[in-house]
Amino acid sequence: MAEVRSRLGDPLTTADLGNGTEFWAYTTDANSRAASMTIASGRMMSLRLHALGAYTLTDPSGVSIGDDESAVIRKRGQPQSRTTLQDHAALVYSVDGHTTNAYIFVDGKVESFAAWTTPEFLKSLPAVDLPNIPDGRSMESAIVDGQTTDKSAVDWEYLYLAVHPCNADAHWKMQKQSLLHNGPQMFDRLDAVCQPTGATRTFFFDITAGYGK
Repeated sequence: MAEVRSRLGDPLTTADLGNGTEFWAYTTDANSRAASMTIASGRMMSLRLHALGAYTLTDPSGVSIGDDESAVIRKRGQPQSRTTLQDHAALVYSVDGHTTNAYIFVDGKVESFAAWTTPEFLKSLPAVDLPNIPDGRSMESAIVDGQTTDKSAVDWEYLYLAVHPCNADAHWKMQKQSLLHNGPQMFDRLDAVCQPTGATRTFFFDITAGYGK
């Protein structure tokens, strides 16, 4: 997951699933694609990729979001099995002895890709520490915004506030945004308010990856 964080920045949301596993969620490419990951021993155990809105997504085999079953079989061959995943039909392919791919269908079209490995395989690898996710309360602990353009970085920050609750009934709402720098690093400072309570909080985002693009 240190490799994932170095490429994509910090996750949009995280959750502790218990039993030594965590959940990370990302949006990428100007929020046109979403990824959700289950993590064990600091390594990715499962991955699911979605395209959002009218955007599409293609995997290394050439299968795209929106393909029907015949197109998937033409590109990947006959599946190892047909099954149901998360209440939807799916074609499942065994990649090797420990990795599995699946194409999940909604209304007869590929809606998302999934990949996972076995807990036994992860246990055979050296354990690594899960990267620390900063709290964003200062430039020193800024949340790394991995978006690659100014617009997508700002969109991601607003989405970040929108999915982080400030109390049981509401989420943070931005009041003021300002641009800061510290040497070669660029930061967005978002001053936010919890409207039901009036509580305020400042979030710092490291936007160096996409600044000026």
